[in-house]
Amino acid sequence: MRKGISYADAVRLLGQESTMAKVLTGTLVGAVPVLSLLDVKDEAVRLAGEASGKLRDRLSGLNRYDRTARLEAAQTVLVVAAFFEALGELPLPFDPEELRITGTEQVTLAGAGAIKGSFVDSLKAIGPAGFRADQSYADMLQTIEDCHGELAAALIRFISGLAVRDRLDATEWARATTAIEEELPEASRRKFEELHRRLALDVPEFALWQQMIDRQRVATGLGELEALLTQVAARTRTPEHRHTLSRAHRAVLDRPIAQSGEVPSGMRMPTLAEAYVNPDFRLAEYGEQADPSAEWWWDKVEPSDDIAGFLARYFTSPDATRMPLVVLGQPGAGKSVLTKIMAGRLPDGDFLPVRVPLREVPADGTIQEQIEAAVREATGERLSWPELTRSADGALPVVMLDGLDELLQATGIHRSDYLSRVADFQRREAELGRPAVVLVTTRTAVADRMRFPPGCLTIRLEPFKEEQVRRWLAVWNAANRDYFTARGLEPLPPETALAQGQLASQPLLLLLMLALYDADANALQRGETGLGQAELYERLLTRFARREVDKHHSGSRIPRPPTLWRRSCAPCPSRRSRCSTGAGSGS
Repeated sequence: MRKGISYADAVRLLGQESTMAKVLTGTLVGAVPVLSLLDVKDEAVRLAGEASGKLRDRLSGLNRYDRTARLEAAQTVLVVAAFFEALGELPLPFDPEELRITGTEQVTLAGAGAIKGSFVDSLKAIGPAGFRADQSYADMLQTIEDCHGELAAALIRFISGLAVRDRLDATEWARATTAIEEELPEASRRKFEELHRRLALDVPEFALWQQMIDRQRVATGLGELEALLTQVAARTRTPEHRHTLSRAHRAVLDRPIAQSGEVPSGMRMPTLAEAYVNPDFRLAEYGEQADPSAEWWWDKVEPSDDIAGFLARYFTSPDATRMPLVVLGQPGAGKSVLTKIMAGRLPDGDFLPVRVPLREVPADGTIQEQIEAAVREATGERLSWPELTRSADGALPVVMLDGLDELLQATGIHRSDYLSRVADFQRREAELGRPAVVLVTTRTAVADRMRFPPGCLTIRLEPFKEEQVRRWLAVWNAANRDYFTARGLEPLPPETALAQGQLASQPLLLLLMLALYDADANALQRGETGLGQAELYERLLTRFARREVDKHHSGSRIPRPPTLWRRSCAPCPSRRSRCSTGAGSGS
């Protein structure tokens, strides 16, 4: 389970100075005052009221990381306040004023030695229940109700050791415990929901987490991700001078999806921003008996079509700087292109994207050395990681380590601890005041060769569905309308592409190759759909290679297809031990 801040941390972070706040945070000097549970209740409700009422002001001028930390603190305070507000409305056979803090509890409050399992210990340690990107709002509320259930159990243990318990007969005690155990958790959850919804009117992140934020679902280009993150921006103005690295990543969005030398003369390649269709994905937390490399493990997870919404929630969540997000997918599923799109879409001022193609940086380098090498390649500047974070002017770095599978192939099994090293890097950087979000992409098939940090989130990109294939081909055909007309060709119908089965479902490799294949005299539409998939697969690669020969190697033997295709090659439908590209099995 990922560790969040405690209630005591939240009170400290929100800058409360009251006596009770000092007691909870262990900063009170001198004797601990005699307190009743009513004092704790009143103080918790007051703290929540002040935190909520002043939250917008407290967030003003903060950077993304500090803003998220304040929101996490406010969430934690609300969880506790909701519990006590509901407790105050609960019919009990005694006056809460009678619930005096005992000597043992006072020792706990004074910090002389926490008593594990005591009510105050449970109260101080309570975390930001439910504030997680992998949960829906309904799941979050259920988690909070469970948290309130644990607090209710601790309360019963606390009351059972007080004098008030001795004067209650068996019937009264049974009525009290039933109310606390069975009614209080649900009532507390409803009270929290009420408080949370009020905050959502003033704080857009809470609206985003409740999935109540204004949005227009966009299925292409991750433009919605940028729009969502702009609505919850910590800084409302774009920086006067964009960071060089952000400018470099944004420029990639306007580049064609394939190099001009890889397509027939006169054909227009759509840009990355035009052609990118948001994929479906599956999301899971890594835990005991997890096997992200296995199909059966992912079959238990329902797919989602809202990758923009998930990423917006993730980038504004406390988890983002504590542990890496691992992005899995088959070859050609679009892992690398997803990182390019994200790098170009993250709003300036709040985020600083740092994309690191692992195949292009020192394979045996540290995480920091690999980041610095990628920055130098992208910008031409030699910046150390500390210098880069200082130059970000408070923007939260988002490091995208793309292609861990290639790193494993290059260095062998001794880098199987790479994800753990990433988590260690994030922990160190947060402690040094340089927090960073980190994403790591890799092929699903090699996920069993790496050690995942327990609790880290993992997503797997899904193959295209029919509607996504149609959407992509609509962009492709529109971009090449003039090319088809000039050569007397027909646009590629979605039905023709869909007839190729899995060859059309890998969007950024095989679907593109099918489109290029048909652009050569409408090869697919002239009856070649009867080919077996293995034979068609081989013809796709062979035609691509012959086109390269015609352009650059006239009279020479057919070369192997370029690295772009060999690296991303999908599992060959023929399942031969070595495919015709020479790339080898499973490449």
